[in-house]
Amino acid sequence: MKNIIIIAVTCLVTEICFAEKVHFEGSDIYYEILNDTVLVLSGQGAMPNAWMFSPWSLQVDSIKHVVIENGPTTIGRYYFKDLVNIKTVSISNSVTNIGRYAFENCSSLKEVTIPNSVITIERSAFKGCSKLSSLWVPDSVIEIEEAAFHSCTALETLRLSNSMTEISEACFYNNHITHLDIPDQITTIDVDAFIYSGFLRSVKLPTSLTILEEGAFLYSVVLDSIFVLNPTPPLSEFAFGGLFKTPHAIVPNNSVQAYEENVYWGAYGKCIIIGGGYVAFSHTDTDDNKVGGHVIQPEQRFYQPGEEVTFKAQPEEGYRFVNWTTYPAGGSKAEVVVSTDSVYSCTVGEDNIELTANFEKITVSVEETEFSAAQFGFALSPNPANATVNVIFTGSGGTGTVSLSLYDMSGVLVKTWDNIATPNVSLDISHLPAGIYFVTAGNSVQKVIVK
Repeated sequence: MKNIIIIAVTCLVTEICFAEKVHFEGSDIYYEILNDTVLVLSGQGAMPNAWMFSPWSLQVDSIKHVVIENGPTTIGRYYFKDLVNIKTVSISNSVTNIGRYAFENCSSLKEVTIPNSVITIERSAFKGCSKLSSLWVPDSVIEIEEAAFHSCTALETLRLSNSMTEISEACFYNNHITHLDIPDQITTIDVDAFIYSGFLRSVKLPTSLTILEEGAFLYSVVLDSIFVLNPTPPLSEFAFGGLFKTPHAIVPNNSVQAYEENVYWGAYGKCIIIGGGYVAFSHTDTDDNKVGGHVIQPEQRFYQPGEEVTFKAQPEEGYRFVNWTTYPAGGSKAEVVVSTDSVYSCTVGEDNIELTANFEKITVSVEETEFSAAQFGFALSPNPANATVNVIFTGSGGTGTVSLSLYDMSGVLVKTWDNIATPNVSLDISHLPAGIYFVTAGNSVQKVIVK
């Protein structure tokens, strides 16, 4: 199925053109606006910076989707700033840098897929994207500059790159995250990095963390549990404050005394220090750079040795649960499967437990039928389409039945139609968001733009 999707992208993205491409002077970058709603950028090399005014400034109200095709290597500064109606952004894996203020105040943006080619996300790149609810940062990203996701107030799910060593100042200022897992390799969480995390209930701080700057988690008012893996208390002063209650700091058993005697963690009286095992959770990294599901768990986030706790893995739409994995005792870096049931129970011991719920994207194979691949030729009309699109079969197979599949730009299966009668049929697409989709039948693929 992946081969079919790749064929669609590489062979058909430029097959149907509904607007003249416009050249950016002084670069090899072009843009076109399809049906007044889909902004497509193509070409080769770096995009020029827009410097507050982009060529499509007069069409900000109509543009709802942005597609950056394979070729551009950077997203210029201010490029899509204040496009308040865009809902989705698709970025190809040729892009290595997302410039300053590139998507600032795109207040309707709900989904962006950052490819594993991106190395740097510059200052305030997605600041004010107030409807962005999920963010998957691939391991190619080395640096996210200050305030990059400032005021993303709907952000609930965050997965950070394992290649980063620092979380910059005010990077995730004012969010909707409830449980936060800081990855290994992070050594510093900078000033106000997660200030005003008003829904944050628990945070896990890795062994690598040595510095928590002032205000890092200030006004995380409902924070209850801080899981600290480093046996040596991280340097911290006023990182936590403005809380409704004193949180619990769950630390390694052999480090309880060190934390209790620490100027901030113990003597300053900001945390209740608890030793003993705990359970930390993470979610799979799927092959399309998205979080495939989440873990349903009790509100309690720390557990004394001997307690039994039960969790449930809940896949998101378009994904399925695969298994639970963990790292065995003794420092092994090889994960082991502990269960293939979505509901999993374990007993907390003296050592900490870290579980990963793994999910995968659902893919559906196109059914084989009486037609040969050559006989599956078809066209779509009208294109762009609104409520319905007509499938007109052009092969020589005459009449019969065939199965059709519809995919979005990221290759996720959206809908299937089974036992479709040829030679012609109308498909209901009235429920689909505007954007670019691909229809497959056998080994044939056609692009359709939904307006």
